[in-house]
Amino acid sequence: MKKSILLAIGFILSSYSYADIDLSKNYGGATEWGYSGFEIGSNFVSHGIKSDEITKDMDIKYAEIKNNTDILVRNLENDNRDRDKLISVDYTRFNSKKYSTNNYSILLGLSSDNDSRAGIKFNFKNGKFKEDNVKEKGYLASLFYHLDKEKYNFTIAPYIGRDELKLDKNENKEKANYYGIYGIYSRKLPYEYLGTFDYLTPSFFIDTNYLRYDFRSKEKESKNRKNNTLNSTIGLKGNNEIFIDDIKITTTLKTGYNREFLASKKYNSLDTKEKDLNKVIGEIKTTIKYNEVIDIYASYKIEKSMDTSYYERVGTVGLKIKF
Repeated sequence: MKKSILLAIGFILSSYSYADIDLSKNYGGATEWGYSGFEIGSNFVSHGIKSDEITKDMDIKYAEIKNNTDILVRNLENDNRDRDKLISVDYTRFNSKKYSTNNYSILLGLSSDNDSRAGIKFNFKNGKFKEDNVKEKGYLASLFYHLDKEKYNFTIAPYIGRDELKLDKNENKEKANYYGIYGIYSRKLPYEYLGTFDYLTPSFFIDTNYLRYDFRSKEKESKNRKNNTLNSTIGLKGNNEIFIDDIKITTTLKTGYNREFLASKKYNSLDTKEKDLNKVIGEIKTTIKYNEVIDIYASYKIEKSMDTSYYERVGTVGLKIKF
């Protein structure tokens, strides 16, 4: 409750700080819509996974947390930094076979130039493990800094969160605290290599994610309940842009290799180790942008283990409206 009150106060204060924005102003000849610094959006995520039954719930939890980071990075990459101040309100529905959540978020960002954006994002969620009828609520706060230059871009986002699971009708609960940091760097390949890429602008990327997920209980337990994962992906991606009047269509193809570095600690609370150390990923995503007013987004991502039969898929569609 205290967190909700503080969040509401922060929203009100931020709203006052944006009150001096003239919605009718014409910014550099552009249409007045899309430049007020306020936007709303929604995302619908379908998640599927084939993994060891012992670790599946924890794998889904890792995926749900990573999805929050992916949506943050995507919004920053498509951001119009002509807007000095930004308030973005989003709803995300994450749905897996065993687990689903409704996630509500607010992002507060500042940009002092056309190259960067820094700020904070707050998330509140309520969810449910369907088979066990275990209800969940959670909170997440993420700081972020995004830099976008002509030849490269970079994002870093440390985060901290808390989950509370209601185990039964007797109000027995299990709590978990987690924190981590995510970073991604992407750079266009030198122009002398572009001769064979008539339709794609190629670049390489590397991302790294560290997450510590600690279960908390009033009872003293002997086994280790602190889970840690550190993984990194290196790969290539290609962008294609098409302009039709006021519409911009961007298609991105991505492939890469992912490595887990903390296999012995990823499932400490389950007394087992990660078997899928090496994975290959593939992703296709498309963004349709109308001026700076409407963004429509769709993506499909697959991760396949090189060690076992493990695979994971994530399909996302999203809509953002800028006022």
